[in-house]
Amino acid sequence: MSVLRQEIAQRELVIALTRQILRSRHVGTAGGVLWCFAQPVAMVAIYWLVFSVGFKARGPAGEPFILFFVTGLAPWLFFNDAVTGSIGSVVANPHLVKKIVFPTELLPLAHVLSAAVIHVVVVAITLVVMAVYRVPFGVTILGTVYYFVAVATLALGLGWLVAGLQVLFRDVGQIVTVLLGFWFWLTPVVWPPSLLPPEFGVWMALNPLSYVAQGYRDCLLHGVWPAAQPIAGLIFWGEALVLLGVGAALFRRLKPGFAEAI
Repeated sequence: MSVLRQEIAQRELVIALTRQILRSRHVGTAGGVLWCFAQPVAMVAIYWLVFSVGFKARGPAGEPFILFFVTGLAPWLFFNDAVTGSIGSVVANPHLVKKIVFPTELLPLAHVLSAAVIHVVVVAITLVVMAVYRVPFGVTILGTVYYFVAVATLALGLGWLVAGLQVLFRDVGQIVTVLLGFWFWLTPVVWPPSLLPPEFGVWMALNPLSYVAQGYRDCLLHGVWPAAQPIAGLIFWGEALVLLGVGAALFRRLKPGFAEAI
């Protein structure tokens, strides 16, 4: 029973931390939670004006560019938000870290969950865009749940890794932010994989976010279930689970020195 009570207490603690993170995002602003909608809407609108209206771009299958873009953007924004939020999650909470009984590994997890709440908003925007362009909603939309679990696993592993390193090396946050900027453009969010020369196919296969971005598109636009990419799925989960294990192990190893380092 004590183990059960501990699990319930930790679950309630994660929920409380997630709520606190969501409230603190736009504290003191007049718009408050509305900014959660405004920011992704503004980003989608900018790309629509530049590529769809300005350059008259189309997706690789002839679909409107904005449909191609927003379906790949949704998982990327979640991943980026979860990882960047996790970076300073330990450093920013010294009052919690210095409590001996506080499980600090819940801090990055809470940031992943708060990013998931925003992700729901972004997916809702994606569905609105699909409705505007009269894209039929098929049952394969449910496949995005699988891809969400996949990208959340990847984000949590990397989140634990960078959160632990940030305590000892304060430049980690700046480095990760720069690397994520490169990673965005190396992932087929704005451009289709068909543009890559064949010799870059290895990068596409090894980039876990390529698997997720393409998966969201397949489920939302093309009516394709996740099982259609078994080899890509095996590669992704191999990378994600290794990163999750390494991130968790490193975080636990560094954890005893958090209070002193902060």
